Amino acid sequence: MNRVVLAGLLGFLGCTHQPTTSEPPGLPLLHIEDSLRPLAAPLPAPQPGDWLSSHPEDGQSFAQYLQLKPKRRGPELTTIYLLLLGDFSTEQREILEITQRYLAVFFQAPVKLHRELPLAVIPDHARRLHPSWGTPQIHTN
Repeated sequence: MNRVVLAGLLGFLGCTHQPTTSEPPGLPLLHIEDSLRPLAAPLPAPQPGDWLSSHPEDGQSFAQYLQLKPKRRGPELTTIYLLLLGDFSTEQREILEITQRYLAVFFQAPVKLHRELPLAVIPDHARRLHPSWGTPQIHTN
């Protein structure tokens, strides 16, 4: 199978804001969310073909997201690591290098290749074929 699969951003997925010692994590972000709320229009009802029309979700507030304690950059989490699954062509490796540079700029952190694994290590229960398109998919959570 010759598909590009970025299995994950290991280490941290986060925000560039560094909380001070007197400031709880997420506090300034909650304030920003509240100040921007009047500018945001509610999502319209899902239309045919929209993800939510066939995959109902309850949604999540930013406060609920923060309660999950997402990984954030800190003294022990400073680098984004990429885990590659499967075989990559020369062209796909070029795209990966560009993506790696983009992630480093976007997250303002080093991005390194953690390791490469063959698709054969993925157990059957973590694989499926997309129900509409029949393309192979891997559950990476």
